[in-house]
Formats: sequence, C-alpha cells, structure tokens
Amino acid sequence: LAEWAFWLLLACALAGPRLPLESRSDQPQQQTKHDVDVMVVLDVSPSMAAADLAPSRLLRAKLKLQDLMARWHGERIGLIAYSGEAGLLLPLTRDTGAFIPSLEFATEALFEDRGSHLAAALNLALKNLGHAQRSRAVLLVTDAETSSLSGEAGNAAIAAARALKGAGVSLYVLVSASEPGATLTLNDAPISSQPDLAGYRALTEISGGTVAMLSDNDSD
Repeated sequence: LAEWAFWLLLACALAGPRLPLESRSDQPQQQTKHDVDVMVVLDVSPSMAAADLAPSRLLRAKLKLQDLMARWHGERIGLIAYSGEAGLLLPLTRDTGAFIPSLEFATEALFEDRGSHLAAALNLALKNLGHAQRSRAVLLVTDAETSSLSGEAGNAAIAAARALKGAGVSLYVLVSASEPGATLTLNDAPISSQPDLAGYRALTEISGGTVAMLSDNDSD
C-alpha cells in the first residue's frame, strides 16, 4: 500500500501545470523538429554509487541527461528508473521542463528490491513507447555492470532486446562508468564493479544501436 501511495504522489507531483516547449519565451523556436519517441532508461542500482566518475556514476549520469535536454528538438521523451525492479517516472511528453524534475526522483530508494533487473526495464520501456507508426528508441544510461548480463538475467536482457528489435525499436547505451571500474562497499564488504562493454555492445547490436562511454565533452 505504501509503495502504491508513493507512485501516486509522484504522478501528482509531475502532473502540475507545464509550459509547452514551443511557447516558452526564453527559448528560440525550433525550425526543425524530430518526430521521434525516446524512452530514457536510467540505472539506479547499488553499483551506480561507485565514484570512479565523480561524484558518483548516478549523479554524473543525471548531469549528462540534463545537458542533453538542450539538444532535444521536439522529440517526445519519457523516463524509467530501475534497480531490482523498474518503474515509469515520466510518460512520453514533449515537455522537457517535466524531465529534469523527474530525474530527482530517480534513486535506489524507489525500490525495495536491489539488483539490476535490466530486462524488466527494457520490457517496461517497450510497453510505454507508444505507436509503432512513429520512430522509437530506448536510451539506456547504465554503468553496464558485469553481473547485470550474467546467467538468467543476461538471457532475459537478450530476450528483451530482441523484443525491441521485433517492434522496430533501437537500443542505445550510454555507459556511466570508467573502463577500469571501481571498488565500492556493499553490505560492509568491498565489491569490484566493472562495465561489460563487450556484452552491452552485443546487446545493442541486436536492434542496430550503439554504445558510448559518458564523457565530459560532447564526444559521447
């Protein structure tokens, strides 16, 4: 009951009055608009607390997503967060003013189940991506932690990527981690966390997407 109440309050908070992008007087009119639906899927699992990207992988990911807002040209965007489970924080909208506040709610504390249930997040993204007549894509922002693609979790993620391909949706991955990885403390024990770049490249290739490493400049 408490969990349902939280999601209801979150929806109400994000549903306040918004000013459409086209009518904001402090921003120039966009002459070219991209008729694309993009669902941003943000990893908030425990390993995203690692500090190999300062101040943490998660905070750097959020800062990069905020920077990307200036590059939107009329796309409909949404936001899903996931750890051991996944939740929709923002349905598809052209109101970029709603996106940044929704990022503030994207924390590990949202979910009781810890872990990295990538397949659940990708399946939820596909469910909420709207009409097949529109161009659609998933932007997965994650540390690409090696364990997230191991065993049954990896098989489920591959199946979810194939479902995206079958629906004509491309999967793109922005890796918020350093290639050497980092050591962090979980449950009072040191844990080594490294990105599985090869595994995530293979995952994106299923649907024709790509992988990029998060950078301080625009090279990503």
